[in-house]
Amino acid sequence: MITNRSRNSRPCSARQSGFSLVEVMVTLLVLSIGLLGIAALQVVALQSSSTSLHRSIAVIQANDLVERLWANVCDLDDVDRREDIEDAWNTAHAGSIPGRNVPDPVFNAGLYQIDIGWDETRVGGGPQNFVFFTRFPALPACDS
Repeated sequence: MITNRSRNSRPCSARQSGFSLVEVMVTLLVLSIGLLGIAALQVVALQSSSTSLHRSIAVIQANDLVERLWANVCDLDDVDRREDIEDAWNTAHAGSIPGRNVPDPVFNAGLYQIDIGWDETRVGGGPQNFVFFTRFPALPACDS
């Protein structure tokens, strides 16, 4: 049997070269999902960086209060003097952390508890808290 082939028809064994539209669309889909993942990772990194910065500031502030108290270690049993030190400390650090919240520190038999809280809702977090404990000894030189 004789068949008539046109000059433009390809033989069956010829392969198509290049990309099909489906391959390009699948590639774009995979690439866009990957880029969205990278963007989400960047957002989480920024949130963690902000929380880390605020926690570091809280640690520095707690250490600052401890140093102020050590400078007046003989006056720690005087409630009014201790409150003056705490008020000066709070005034010095007001507004340093967004939503800074410092309840009255607890002083009980030489054990001092500093609680510093702040708000991370601006970066997608919630309320954060840092608690610092230190102990002040009863010094014999303070009795005189």
